[in-house]
Amino acid sequence: MKRNLQLCLLAAGCLYVPIVLFHHIASFPGLHGDEAWTGLFALSIRDAGLSSPHGLNAYTGSLYAWLLSKVFSIFGPGMLSLRALGSALNAAAALMMAAHFARRFGPENALAWLYLLASSAAFMLKSRIAWEVYALENFLLAAVVILCHRFTEKKELPFWGVLAFLFAIHAGVLNHFIFISAPLSLAAALFAYLVLLNGWELLELFLLSLAGLLMSACVFLAKPPLTEAVWMRWRVPLTLAWLLLPFAFAVAFKFAAPRAAGLRALLERAFSSRPLSRRAISAVLCLGLIAFFIFHWTALLQVWSGVAVLERLSSWSPPPAVALALYAWAAFLLGAFFVFALGNLRQDRLAQMPPGKRFLVCWALAYAAVFTLFTNTHSIRYYILPSFLIMSSLALILPDTLRRLRLAAAIPGLCAALFLNICFWRELRAETERRPIRFHIGWHIESSEHFLRLDALMDAADREKICLFEDGEHFTALPLKFHARSRKTADCDLSKRLFAKACWECESPPFFTWRVLRAGPRG
Repeated sequence: MKRNLQLCLLAAGCLYVPIVLFHHIASFPGLHGDEAWTGLFALSIRDAGLSSPHGLNAYTGSLYAWLLSKVFSIFGPGMLSLRALGSALNAAAALMMAAHFARRFGPENALAWLYLLASSAAFMLKSRIAWEVYALENFLLAAVVILCHRFTEKKELPFWGVLAFLFAIHAGVLNHFIFISAPLSLAAALFAYLVLLNGWELLELFLLSLAGLLMSACVFLAKPPLTEAVWMRWRVPLTLAWLLLPFAFAVAFKFAAPRAAGLRALLERAFSSRPLSRRAISAVLCLGLIAFFIFHWTALLQVWSGVAVLERLSSWSPPPAVALALYAWAAFLLGAFFVFALGNLRQDRLAQMPPGKRFLVCWALAYAAVFTLFTNTHSIRYYILPSFLIMSSLALILPDTLRRLRLAAAIPGLCAALFLNICFWRELRAETERRPIRFHIGWHIESSEHFLRLDALMDAADREKICLFEDGEHFTALPLKFHARSRKTADCDLSKRLFAKACWECESPPFFTWRVLRAGPRG
């Protein structure tokens, strides 16, 4: 492909991805209860300050809600302002990685990256959901990947880079504990790379990953016990401690890094002359990968094919033949990564790869090996980070793979991407919706009812001037409360409250039943 054509396609892709991310974010999908909770929490932060370090639970944080409170202070609350920040950060992550791949590896790798994103229903549709894990994790992981590539290629770790790396890790872990998997898998990948492949040029990066992991462990141990009362009493010193923690670990790392030669000698004595120890490391990584395939392969196929995302957000299950074709396409992409990574996991073959490609392939493989430590259940959001790393690796693998298979092999993949994007636009622009469905992702049962549009309920609440809501079988009360807070009126009839629940037997929208109750004492 000629370079001018590559650059034109790259520019088009960089425009297309943000357009889809922002298109109709205020209406598709319907407002989820957890999104509404985050919006209400952000409003409380805006009005009364940060009252808790936690989000909806102890393993999530208040960082995203705090950022949203700033958005609400400028633009006011609403569906658009609630979701715009996450879409902007995900668009930034996509463009940062595209620019990075184009600069470090070439336009064809950036094009492969944008192709993978544009054909990912999880990224193009699900990342607009205003949950902390969707809004921030891709952006922070993109920053970590770019910094690590800089470290691996320039073989230097300036203080500003170390500090930026640790801040990104720290923010990710404060946002959601699932981000601990990033420094853990990075440390595991680098440890295996040092010991098994004699890649001692990355010893300092291994030490930095350990610093990030130790810092994450401090947050993991210190954050859950903090109650709201403790936080409110010690809010200023605790906030300063959270902010200064990356600085402290950056200074400690710069002090310890010059003494890395001693660690190298220790590791060489422990493993170089002991084949059994090296085999034990390989066996542990293999067991982790086996666990990944047992617990997560099916669910990952469902997410990468787009089938699970369309079922979750749109209540649409593709016909069996179409679903099978999408599964086959997803299996090809994932298989291309794992076959390449496992087939080249030898020192002589890895030595022939560019340092950035070698590093990223090893990291994505190590992430899969440790992933089951964090979850053995299934939900679309669990696969955000592993998908991001695997797609990053595939962006470096696919162009060479297609050249070996001939470019005609790309036609089925282009057809799959075209079909999925037609589905994306159809769902984004749909004026009616389907009856909610239940479906499996892995062996976990999910439902689409929580993403039904609530327009009919909101209109009923507006007509009746209701600001009090009771939850029925469906998680409706919080979205309605957020809608009431978003209305620019204080005209509420406090003698009424609205009770609503999903209607699975309804033949046409809206798929809810509701009734207006007289507000009174609750027993």
